[in-house]
Amino acid sequence: MESVTLSLIFGSVLLIIGIYGTVIAWRFYILLDSPADKFALQVMVAFILFGVLGGGAVVGSAFFEGTWWPFIALFTMSGFLILAFSSLHYLRLLYEEFGSKINSREERKHIPVGGFIIESLEGIKTLLKYLSSKSGGLFVISRRPRDEWEEEFGIKPTKYLWLSRVEEKHSVSPSNLHVILEEAVRFMRIRKNSVIYIEGIEYLVLYNDFKSVAKFLFTLKDYATVEKSVLLIFISPGVLEKSHYNILRRELEVLNPEKFLEEIMGTALFGAVAKEEFEKITTEKPLNEKEDREEHASSESSKA
Repeated sequence: MESVTLSLIFGSVLLIIGIYGTVIAWRFYILLDSPADKFALQVMVAFILFGVLGGGAVVGSAFFEGTWWPFIALFTMSGFLILAFSSLHYLRLLYEEFGSKINSREERKHIPVGGFIIESLEGIKTLLKYLSSKSGGLFVISRRPRDEWEEEFGIKPTKYLWLSRVEEKHSVSPSNLHVILEEAVRFMRIRKNSVIYIEGIEYLVLYNDFKSVAKFLFTLKDYATVEKSVLLIFISPGVLEKSHYNILRRELEVLNPEKFLEEIMGTALFGAVAKEEFEKITTEKPLNEKEDREEHASSESSKA
């Protein structure tokens, strides 16, 4: 009788943990991008095996006669192996893609901190190519769909939000400023020394009063300062009322991309040495190192 009671208690606890973990992992699977979404899916499967099926088998052993231990052992071992190997694999991916950049003090010196306005579209393209190779991650918030933005900028962001009232997996309504703020702050806290890039401010003003948009940007700038990250806002001249633009300029510094790059390189940007270094940097694909390695391996095998 005592063993039956223990089976019911332990089985019920496993069931509760399994169901809770499955629901949370499923939510992360919906929110995250690859490869994090795959890891969330594997964690969810592990919770199902560990908690739901394993707990169900323990409870079943209390009510029905028979040998249940092979099923309990199978579900427990399967869940443990999935969780263990998927965790090790994901840790390796994190180190390969972000570990060296996040831990490099030298590269942190090349990342500005705080909030800045950029007025030149070509300038922001050049600056983002450089910063994405030095930062802990790039989070883009844009009015354009992701594939259209990536094609024009030649960069693959770590995270992307499409400002649209269309309900898609990676879209957000322009009226939900609090949602955008939460996503950006979460990104900066997870990925230190990161870059937050926002374009389409005039679109935000259409769905919110300017005062709310200004508060949103100033709050985001403060978080960027605290988290040692940078907020870049592209504002094309003339898209905002002059009085509104002047309010933003009083709080956010206007950054000249070319002068900034000249300063951090220690010489004129278009000098012979600096130009060669800059072209090398801006043609790198820091967020796609896996693809680069596969391409390199493919070329080596074809030569052989």
